Amino acid sequence: MSYPFDQLVFSPLDVDLSKGPLAGRIDAETTTNAGLIQGGVAGNIVPAECVVWAEARSRIPDRLDEVTQSIMEAANDAASATECEVEVRANSEYRGYRLRPGSRPVALICDALRGAGFEPAFIESGGGADANVFNAAGVACVNVCNGMAAIHTAEEHIAVADLEAMTDVTRRLIAACVAP
Repeated sequence: MSYPFDQLVFSPLDVDLSKGPLAGRIDAETTTNAGLIQGGVAGNIVPAECVVWAEARSRIPDRLDEVTQSIMEAANDAASATECEVEVRANSEYRGYRLRPGSRPVALICDALRGAGFEPAFIESGGGADANVFNAAGVACVNVCNGMAAIHTAEEHIAVADLEAMTDVTRRLIAACVAP
């Protein structure tokens, strides 16, 4: 599940967002971040407005609600402390999902992976992917790791061999889905 905050709009803000409810990994199932902070026209001018796009994710719905509320309270507290106005909007972008190991989509991808020489390993992810959207719409979909390293960092990369291996897995998956 995820509640990306469309916009947290602050007028002059003197708050360190690297601490508190936007500190990153909160617990094993919960992550927050302020992915984009925008405002001002020059480094030596106090901006009239600052917009913060933040996100909270958790595999535990009640924990997500708790952390989302904490972010909203922190924004309001910061606005009060600095005598400025804040507008906070939260929306749910996607929901988490779990598929049964014996379900058809899981069996299909496991067979394709094994056929390409990989032993499947099941992990829980705190991220959001197209699979979240498909599963929410009733289309069972498995998110498959593809060998990416340092994901969502400036050092994100994938080896050509991993791309070639996933091409083989994809061909096998398509063949299994169109087989009579």
